[in-house]
Formats: sequence, C-alpha cells, structure tokens
Amino acid sequence: MCKSDKPNFTDHYHVIAVKDLGEAVKYYRDILGFDVDDRGVDGWQWFVNGPVTIMAGLCPEEVPAGGTNNHSYFLRVMLEDIDSYYKAIKGEGGEFAEEIENKPWGFREFCVRTNEGHRIVFAKYIGVV
Repeated sequence: MCKSDKPNFTDHYHVIAVKDLGEAVKYYRDILGFDVDDRGVDGWQWFVNGPVTIMAGLCPEEVPAGGTNNHSYFLRVMLEDIDSYYKAIKGEGGEFAEEIENKPWGFREFCVRTNEGHRIVFAKYIGVV
C-alpha cells in the first residue's frame, strides 16, 4: 500500500471484557473519573475521558483480566498533569500496579490495576535524562 492509499482513521476505542458491568461502571466513573456513556446497548458500557474511549462488554464466562498476568495491560494514556491525576486516583482508593516515578526512557508514569485486573499506564513525557 502506498502512502496515498493509507486509510484515514478517525478515532479509536479500546475494548475490554468484564465479568461485572456495574462494578466496572463504578470503577471507571468513581476512581478514574471517566464519564459513562450509556448508549442503551445490552451488555455494553462506554467510558469516555477526552480522546480516550473504553468499550466494556459483559463477558461473565471469560478469564478475568487479572488472570492473564502481563496480558492484562491494554492501554497507555498520555496526559499533562500526571501528579494531580495520580493523587486523585490514590485519594479515591485506586490500586496501583506501579507507583508514580520517572522512568529511564523519559516518561513520568504510573500503572493502575482496575477492579477486574486490567492494567492502564498513565504517562507524561519528561525527556531522557
């Protein structure tokens, strides 16, 4: 495919399977501060925060994300005021897979573990020291 034939992507969503949709709504809304966009589709909820959308599908028969170990990492979100967001999540009782720190690859970042074990990294580029 030549450069002129490349598709013009307009958006992206992250899709996760959850065992308890109600608990997922509480976590993404109350701990991470996402808006819940209930589109009236049975078994689905959309969590939205700015350019980030996560579609959560009810899949009670699936292995929980926490049981997939390293494969539970599904999203990396870049943001400016990382320290304030970290403190807000900590204040709401969020669980961290990694506490906030400056990484040798030039990012200040932390990783949350959701109520079902999905892991999300939040990061800010600070430059390689």
